[in-house]
Amino acid sequence: MIKKFIVVWILSLIVIQGLAQTGTIKGVVINSRTYERLPYASAFINHTTLGTSADEKGEFILKNVPLGQHELIVTFIGHHFYQAKITIKDTAAITITIRLHSKELREVKIHSKRDKNWQRDYEKFKTLFLGTSIHARRCEIVNPWILEFENNNRGFFKATASDVLQIENYSLGYTLYYEIKIFSVGSEEFFIHGNVRYKLMETSDSATGNQWRKNREDVYFGSSRHLFKAIAGRNSKSEGFELFKDNTGLDDIIRLANFYSNVGKEISEYDIVDRTHDEAMPAQYKIQIPSRMEVHYLNKADDPKVYRNVSNPISWIEVDKPYLIINSQGVVLNPYDMVLSGSISKARIAEFLPYDFMPSSPKKSLFPTRQVNREKPINALTYLLERPYLHTDKSYYYPNETIWFRGYMNYITPVYKDSLSSVLYVDLIDSSQNIMASSIFPITNASVEGNLSVSPTVESGDYFLRAYTRWMLNFDSTLIYVKPLKILDYSEVGKTTDSLNVIDSVMTITIEVPKDTFEMRELVTVKLGTKDFLENFIPANFSVSVTDTEQAVPAINETNILTDFSIPSIVLQDSFPVQVVHTIQRGIDFKGKFVTKRGKESQGIITVAQEKNAQVFIITTEEDGQFFFNNLKLYDSSKLSILAKTIKGRPGKVILDSVKRLSPRVKLRDPLKIEVVKESNPSKYNSLYQMGEARMLEEVTIRGLKEGNSGNIISPDFAITGEWLRATNSTNILTSLQGRVPGLRVANGTLLLGPPTSFGPSQPGGSVHSSAEPLVLIDGVPVNSMESFESLVDRLSQLSPDEIEKVEVLKYSSGASYGSRGANGVILITTRQSSGSSFENEKARFEEIQIAGFSSSKKFLMPNHSNLTNDGSERADYRSTIYWNPNVKTDGNNIAQVSFYAADLPTQYRIVVEGTTRDGKPVRGEKLIAIKEAR
Repeated sequence: MIKKFIVVWILSLIVIQGLAQTGTIKGVVINSRTYERLPYASAFINHTTLGTSADEKGEFILKNVPLGQHELIVTFIGHHFYQAKITIKDTAAITITIRLHSKELREVKIHSKRDKNWQRDYEKFKTLFLGTSIHARRCEIVNPWILEFENNNRGFFKATASDVLQIENYSLGYTLYYEIKIFSVGSEEFFIHGNVRYKLMETSDSATGNQWRKNREDVYFGSSRHLFKAIAGRNSKSEGFELFKDNTGLDDIIRLANFYSNVGKEISEYDIVDRTHDEAMPAQYKIQIPSRMEVHYLNKADDPKVYRNVSNPISWIEVDKPYLIINSQGVVLNPYDMVLSGSISKARIAEFLPYDFMPSSPKKSLFPTRQVNREKPINALTYLLERPYLHTDKSYYYPNETIWFRGYMNYITPVYKDSLSSVLYVDLIDSSQNIMASSIFPITNASVEGNLSVSPTVESGDYFLRAYTRWMLNFDSTLIYVKPLKILDYSEVGKTTDSLNVIDSVMTITIEVPKDTFEMRELVTVKLGTKDFLENFIPANFSVSVTDTEQAVPAINETNILTDFSIPSIVLQDSFPVQVVHTIQRGIDFKGKFVTKRGKESQGIITVAQEKNAQVFIITTEEDGQFFFNNLKLYDSSKLSILAKTIKGRPGKVILDSVKRLSPRVKLRDPLKIEVVKESNPSKYNSLYQMGEARMLEEVTIRGLKEGNSGNIISPDFAITGEWLRATNSTNILTSLQGRVPGLRVANGTLLLGPPTSFGPSQPGGSVHSSAEPLVLIDGVPVNSMESFESLVDRLSQLSPDEIEKVEVLKYSSGASYGSRGANGVILITTRQSSGSSFENEKARFEEIQIAGFSSSKKFLMPNHSNLTNDGSERADYRSTIYWNPNVKTDGNNIAQVSFYAADLPTQYRIVVEGTTRDGKPVRGEKLIAIKEAR
């Protein structure tokens, strides 16, 4: 269900035909009471760049006005504005006299200062009025002091202006003069109404002019103007729009996650064929439209929000009447009868264009026209793309330092994130892509916390962090994340700059400190929060870095989450493999084959236990001895104990496949741009401290803790204990399991754990074949093929809950370690009498193997100066990274708080906060604070 947030921009009427035929409006502006002429009054066509000023006699000539109906606006200081519809039918000039009424002077109260909440309300107004896009950040309201605000604690917000707002849009190249008539925002809708005049900015720089034209076309394509113009011209499909009629008749928008499952049911393709032409008004049409129409624009990409397999902007148009009146330029003439919602309604004043703007050429299609009726419209792998982004504490390091990072995973279809990779590879590589350091980290809740140690013998130069999953290696190498870094020699320092560029976030991250300047060793407390465009705090998860700007100088080309989090569009084109080579990795895995003592490949039973762990995991190999262990939770360099036996219990051995170290080739980015200088007498905090001669902290070893309590080294999708079965007074464990494990059911006497797969098809006619059953092991022995029992259902129904120690269920890909037999899932049943005993009895017969596991992430340590005096007896604190926290979550009020102690150098600290909101949107914020010597 999609909740609608309605934005209503009431646009004044205007009809513009082609510019070949135009007319002229001549007028004189006078005072309605005294009949005095008003010199230099302003006259313009609403929502266009067509405007002029009267001369000293109050006379004006407005030329090149296209034929059709327009709205003429005339203004003069101290008078009420004139607003009227006017129709240009031919090229003959129209002459009118405009009478303006004087405004009564009101009492003016002079306040010594603004209300303390005015600035906060003004920032909120800018967000709501201008928007949050890159274009909005390049807009400036020249005269904000004319604004007044009214709000309450129920989400109501109102703005009024005592004069016309002047807005400089440096992104599109327009100056806007906007007269606010209505600006009110409630909890579920905007209502914004006003008159606006556009004036083209002038520039002698051709590059700036070209960028303005490009930006104008970017905001035009896919906009409501573009859509309605395409509808009026009967070419909406060729312009990249797909239209669908909503068949639900419901107030809310109800959709299934798979787009194609809705076609022909909730929605159906809609073709606008009825277009009645108004003979009395050229280029004006009455368009038949359903009460709710869904619009997909295929020539732009957007995050999947409605359907998990549609990555294009989606919008809805709802009408009170069965038609809209539209002119040939895409202007809706009865906007009060229409409500826009979805992507198309997100445009704000920063993206609005004058009605007389037209693109120079059609937009080239990014994606092929979608055929909704074909079975496989696009490669299904499109929905399984993923990509990491790494936020590091700083951008350059010295030998023997630690690179601290937080990884954020982005998914083109977020609903699939729990089924995609759980393992991230992070490498430190040099310019020749040689691996200098490498580690493996678990992905939990779409994020990674980790660190890499810089070798004490590493040479200075340009380096890169490379982050990827095994699954990503199936696709275009542009998916692999690359971050430029530098390693400096101890005698080198980064040259500080006079000013630092603080990058704002698309969504506001609030970074609050009680003051701007702190003393050395003083406790600094920072409050963090993320706000939406309504200025409400929302849940988010951050990583926070605080660095000394003189020791960690910001680079010109530093990467950040706003620019590097998105998935590159190039991989969506034609880079999909015909056959998948690399599987999705859910844990540490290894494979090999079982052979008898004589070296013959044979089916066997393999028992595996992790070092210092009495819990065991037993699998049966394929008939040719092949086996595959996956989903293992191993940390650091783990020792595994393996016992191999034939089906009849005779000893055998395993031969592991040699593991080739992953080292994908990538296109390296530009090196980190920072000026490095050699110092004949380098600062002690970059040399002595880094070399260990002035170490402040004792070495601490942090060991990774195993997840869960069972000690099992493979993660089941569902685990049910015998205690739970007995506590429910169950007499049939199969019945109890069906209530706990989704998809577990009995059909026609056959046990099923989900839909049949390619390894377990259903028979013709609809009957379920036994090969669709999951693999069931009791104490490590498969019971599917035992002829002494009629069926799996009968065998499981005969088990008593008193016999059960635990039941573990692996669904689909989790059962890959069991080969093709595990394709339909695996049910592992451990009885009470067998639990742990076999491992203890046969411990001496196990062989040991070494497997590289997940890296245990160290904890960032910092000194506590609360109980220390500053008499010189303590070790000096010259850290470059003052604070690092990879996991800061907002609390119930959606505010987070972190604290740290300042170090011993007067300098400036740079607080960088990056993260994602609850719905996966990237956010970022920066703040600078000063550190001075203690008094």
